[in-house]
Amino acid sequence: MALIVMASAAGAPGVTSAAVGLAMTWTQSVIMVDADPGAHQAVLAGYLRGQVPTGKGLQRVAEAHRDRRPLAEAVSDETIPLADESAAATTGSATSSARSDGTSRRLLPGFARPANAALFGPVWPDLADTFVGYEQAGIDVLVDVGRLGGDGVPQALVDRADLVLLVTRSNLRSIAAARGCCLRLREQSRLTGNESNLGLILIGENQPYGRREIANLLSIPVVSVIADDVESAAVFSDGARRSRKFGRSPLARSLHRATEEIGSQIRRRRARLGLDEPQHEPALEPLSLEIPGDQPAPGQSAVPPAPTGAAASQTAPSRTVTSQTGPSQAGPSQSGSPQTGPSQPATSGAPAASAMNAWIRAGNGSDGERHG
Repeated sequence: MALIVMASAAGAPGVTSAAVGLAMTWTQSVIMVDADPGAHQAVLAGYLRGQVPTGKGLQRVAEAHRDRRPLAEAVSDETIPLADESAAATTGSATSSARSDGTSRRLLPGFARPANAALFGPVWPDLADTFVGYEQAGIDVLVDVGRLGGDGVPQALVDRADLVLLVTRSNLRSIAAARGCCLRLREQSRLTGNESNLGLILIGENQPYGRREIANLLSIPVVSVIADDVESAAVFSDGARRSRKFGRSPLARSLHRATEEIGSQIRRRRARLGLDEPQHEPALEPLSLEIPGDQPAPGQSAVPPAPTGAAASQTAPSRTVTSQTGPSQAGPSQSGSPQTGPSQPATSGAPAASAMNAWIRAGNGSDGERHG
């Protein structure tokens, strides 16, 4: 895996908490990028509890781009540990950014002001290429772009991402908001014939709609479901103290499962499109969330710079697909059932589905197309 983008359609779907949880559960080194254009600083103020003073972030990456300095070096300089050791010692809330196996969890902080995000457009193509290059160093990149506006996800990220995940809940309000966002994402992906990199992450299921109903309606497959576990989610949203049972909570188990299903989805897509497998495959065996407070080994860089120049161009697989070489996952299959990922049982939900479809047919939230 290399580049994964996460976004949301409506308020409070839990995209940032899900992104932090996935980053802390990831089975190899990962950089989480806070790219929310609203400049909410949700990770610094939430998971890290404001305990990490920093002037670092995407604004300095933009300055490096303006000065034509290597972005791989800028990203390495601007990342911080995705944990605060002093806060962890006093509150028991955070987990260490480094593990005994040498993998690390790092954060690239976001924009200080929304105006910074508005001027960041020219930086995205080169920065997205830099993110892809990190795969050769055994580092994945998880980008949280926050709540989508009319422009959708930055096009360069859509073009180069292995997977673009829209996070939504399974209630009518969330699905209605996601409908327009899914239309926009499909339009963006079609620009390069790359629609098969779209997927959904559900926060909770059968509340009241099941994954098959949602995938049919939105014409995008459900990759995984993360448990709607409010108490445990506070660990990742607000840096709350972890209970002794946290590692066995529904949220922890679902995050482990989600990392496996995301990896499987990416590998299937790469196989269909004939893309080379990454040199560093993430392990798929479950990994405990009880992460020890180990530091990187002496002399080991937490974030090695990504390959640059000729070496990167020779080894990094392309993320821009100019022609559709495999079946799209964006809609229902030829048999009428959408691809919804592994281990996804059908749910009847007939009354709920009827209400949802009736609401859509009435013209509410319609995107001008009929799906499912």
